This record gives sequence, C-alpha cells and structure tokens, in this order.
Amino acid sequence: MAEDVSTYDSKFRRKSMYYPVKELTRKTIEDRLDFLSLSVSNKLVFVELDLSGLKLTNIDALAGYVHLQVLKLAHNSLTSLSVLSSLTNLIYLDVPHNRNHKLFDFSPPNNLREANYNHNVLAAIPVLTSYFTLTKLQLEYNNIRKISYGLLYCKQLTYLSLTGNNIRIIDNLQNLPLRVLLLAANDIQAISNLETLVHLEVLDLSRNAIKKLSGLQGHYYLTSLDMSENQIKSISEFQVLGKLPTLRSLSMQENPVCENTLYRNLIMATQPSLLLLDGRRLSVSEKVKAITYILPQRDIVSVRDRFVNSVYTFLQPLKIRPSTSGDRLLQYPFLILLGPLGSFKVPLINRLIEEFPGFWKKAKSYTTRSVRPNEAKGYHFTTLRQFEQLQQSGELIQTAQLYGQHYGLSWESIDQIAKDGYYPIAAMELEAILSLQLTHFRLYLIVAIPHDINIHRTRLETVLGLNEEIVQETLERRNLYFDYYNVDSGLFDMYINTGY
Repeated sequence: MAEDVSTYDSKFRRKSMYYPVKELTRKTIEDRLDFLSLSVSNKLVFVELDLSGLKLTNIDALAGYVHLQVLKLAHNSLTSLSVLSSLTNLIYLDVPHNRNHKLFDFSPPNNLREANYNHNVLAAIPVLTSYFTLTKLQLEYNNIRKISYGLLYCKQLTYLSLTGNNIRIIDNLQNLPLRVLLLAANDIQAISNLETLVHLEVLDLSRNAIKKLSGLQGHYYLTSLDMSENQIKSISEFQVLGKLPTLRSLSMQENPVCENTLYRNLIMATQPSLLLLDGRRLSVSEKVKAITYILPQRDIVSVRDRFVNSVYTFLQPLKIRPSTSGDRLLQYPFLILLGPLGSFKVPLINRLIEEFPGFWKKAKSYTTRSVRPNEAKGYHFTTLRQFEQLQQSGELIQTAQLYGQHYGLSWESIDQIAKDGYYPIAAMELEAILSLQLTHFRLYLIVAIPHDINIHRTRLETVLGLNEEIVQETLERRNLYFDYYNVDSGLFDMYINTGY
C-alpha cells in the first residue's frame, strides 16, 4: 500500500517514546515515518523511516511502502532483507548491527546510492553488477577475507570502508573513482594495487601489519593518511611522503619508528605542507625549526653547487664519457668511504684496493688546502684561482667547501679510471656526496667513523697534527654524520667503526 499522507493525517508530528518490539506492525511503521515529499504521481508521501533499535527479526510489513527513499534499520536482529525488493525508490539503506549473512539479498533499487552494513556477519562481497549506482558502501566489522572483483562494477563508488575485517591483500579496486578508502584493523602486510586510484583523498590503513610506505607514490590528491599502529621501523620510509604534495593530515603513532628522536622533525621537514601530525596541529614555527634542523644549509649549498657545475659542463662541447653506460638502466658504480678527518678512510681504501686487485682504483680530487705533514699524494693540490678555472671549464663533477678550503672531483679522474677498466673509490666527507648523489653514478656509501671519541681525538692531534680549532670542529661534525645516518639509513650501505 502507498503511504499517502491522507492515511496518516498528521502522525509525522507526533513523537513519543518507543519500546523495542520483535514483530513489526503497521502502527509502528506509521508512528516512525517522516519527511514529506512529492511522489511520481504528484502525491505527498513519507519517504523516510527509522526502525532502529527495535530488536526486529522480520520486516515483511514494509512490502507496501514503495515510496521509501531512506530506511534505517540499525541495531535489530535481522538476517534477511529480501522484502526490500519492492522498495524500488530506495536511495539510502542503513542496517548496521544486525545478523545479515548476505550483502544485498534483494532486487536492486533503481538508484541506491549509499548502504551501511557495518557490524553484520557478511563473509564475502558478491558481484554487484546491478548496483552500479552506489557511491558509498560501508562494510566495517564483518568477516570478509577478500576484496572480490564484484566491486569493480561499482563505477560511481567514491567511499568504501572495510575496516575491521580479515583482509590480507588490497586488490580488485582498479580504476574505481574512490576518494575515501578505509581499511583499518585488517591483516594487510603491504600497500599494493592502489596505483589506479588516482582520485584518492583519504586513506586509512591503521592497525595492520604494514612495514613499508612504498605503494603510496603518485597519489597527488591524498590529503589524509592514517598509518598508525603498524610495523614501520625505518625512518627512511618517510621519503615517500615527499611525493604526496597535498598531504595535510598524517597519523603514524604506535609504529616502532616513532621511538626515533628525529621522527617528528623529519616528517615536518619532508612534508612542510602538513597541518596535522598524530592528531596535533602543527605550528609554522615548529615546522621551520624542523626544516632548519633536518635540512640545514649544507643541503641547499650542495644542490646549488651541483647546479652550477652542471651548467659549466653543459657549456662545453658534448662528449660521451667512459663512465656513461649505453643502457640508461645501468649506472656506473662508485664506492665512497664517508667520515670526518681522522676516520682512517684512506687506509681502508688502500686495503680494499689490495684485496680486490683489478677492480677498484682511487679517484683523486682537487683541493686548495696545503699539504699536511707526512701526507701521501691523495689530492691534486692547487690554488684558488686554478680551482675556479677548473670549475668554469666544466671539469669538476662536484665541489664542496670544508674548513674554509675548496674540494672538487674531476671528470678527468673518473674518465681515466673507466678507460682503464676499473671502478672509482674515494674518501670524502658528507658535503661531497650530498652533491654527488645528484649525478648519474650508482653510489655505494660506507660510513667510517671511530665510535670512541677519545680515540678520534688522539688521531687528530697526534697522527694528523691538527690544531685545536680544527680538532674541535671535526669532533663536533661527528654528530652530523650520526644524525644523517639515523635520519636516512637507507641512503648508506654500511657503517664501519674504525676505532679499533
């Protein structure tokens, strides 16, 4: 029967207390109908009905209410909704906290847009060929183990929640227009198969077993990301965040990586557009402080120096370098030992060359500093004017300034090593590789530092004979290396304690 307004008079204005009932009657329905609207036949009819919390086990009495557009059935004991096949005008269906075993066990309405099946006992997602009008689907806290291909027919679906199920793999969502995807509290171990969800704005993967952030790249519209309560350990994973330009809210709490003292500063420096971190609003001042701490001036200088050297090189006649592979996927390997003065990098290099004959050859750099007492010829010593001429002629791959002196690696040195059939090995400090990592080489970076600061001081004073000013500056630079290693351990291949 149609729920014509003349049948119910003005009952929609009478609101009283309702008590749970198990059998649905016409009187209960009439008392809970609401919101008048014009039907197709130009009659005033009620289009909303709320039967929540009545402990209903049967709703067959709804069969005649064909004009209903909004139906709320939360907190009942329903196991079947087959009677809804007659409600062809249904737009919004709300049935959380029931006992339904099947999703949509009724003939599809003409224009069903939203459905909430949270807290039921669904075990699977059927093929939803006839539910292509769906825009929002909530299936939280059911027994779903797999995202089936049946969702691929929902070409208008922008909101999907599968929180609190037993899903292990993210799959079968290809090319859906999803803007909100909630997959919290599952058994997901990796971020996968999200590449085609190019419209994604909100992603919740909290309370899973995810170890890496890879798989998030390319989501340029992602504004909110929740990765809390996972197993992310490495702070180097945050490099991915720099590829999410519109990210405004990030939750990472209760991951092992949060124990790192640089955690918050690194995230703020990597993603300066962030407004909320772990539920707390970020101020401009703390973001500036973080950027200054994590990305100090030396990074900016290294990028600038690399740009200048590249421009000078491009101004020279074009030539094919021996270190340039014909295959763009292959990079010329370059082994670099990093560490401050007194780290015994050169003895380590000499030993590597002896143990791997015919493989490594030492690359020499130019420097404007003077020769130290008893120093082997590990550099090409030059004047500042000569160094500037080398740079302006495009002969230097990278340059850096340390202790007031200039250092630069030449193309000539690398080209000769390549012609001889060797691979280059060199001792450098951090500033050098910050610029060199922007080149075409495949860098293998080994951090070599004496862990004991007293041993380090002794070497600087007695072995190298350095004055107190340089000794103190060098010892302070130890923290710089340790900070970079802790912040981005993925950049380095190995750490060696040279204090033995």
